[in-house]
Amino acid sequence: LSKMGGVVGSTPSGSVSENITFSKNVDLKNLNPETLQRLNGMADEYYAMTGERLRVTSGYRSIEKQAALYNAPHRPGYVAMPGKSMHNYGLAIDIDGQNESWSTNQASKLDKLGLLSKYKFYRPVKKEAWHVEDNTVNRSNVQSTGYALYKQGKLDSNAAKVIAKTESKSNGTLQTKDLNGVPEKESV
Repeated sequence: LSKMGGVVGSTPSGSVSENITFSKNVDLKNLNPETLQRLNGMADEYYAMTGERLRVTSGYRSIEKQAALYNAPHRPGYVAMPGKSMHNYGLAIDIDGQNESWSTNQASKLDKLGLLSKYKFYRPVKKEAWHVEDNTVNRSNVQSTGYALYKQGKLDSNAAKVIAKTESKSNGTLQTKDLNGVPEKESV
């Protein structure tokens, strides 16, 4: 046991580590399973090194939630269109989202400690210190495939999960044809 009660490295598969804090409106259970597993490991190691629990302020977002965020008043350039956000695929996490500082944000600390790269995460959005994405998938393939389906009215939460799962196994060769014949209620 750690000094604050969290157990390092003991999170069951599919569960969220005790070393992650998040509010009830943050969905971590629907993250891509491999992404969640690596997030848990990173949170456990971060806790062991710093004694701080990781503050996650956003995880998986449904297409509907993304559309609501996009259509609500927001700072220009801070909310992606539905189908273009990696949150829609369970491949992005916002860490310490209320802290916009590139020097004190927990995502910055994870980066300085080498934990982002160790657990295969990175920060591709230059103006969002808190935004962290899975670095094991081809971001542009996911976004272009997902957005094309969104424009056709065919991108729902199940399709988004299939895109994430297919891309994580395809080494950057995902094509729209890979999604043909996917049952609507497939569990991934």
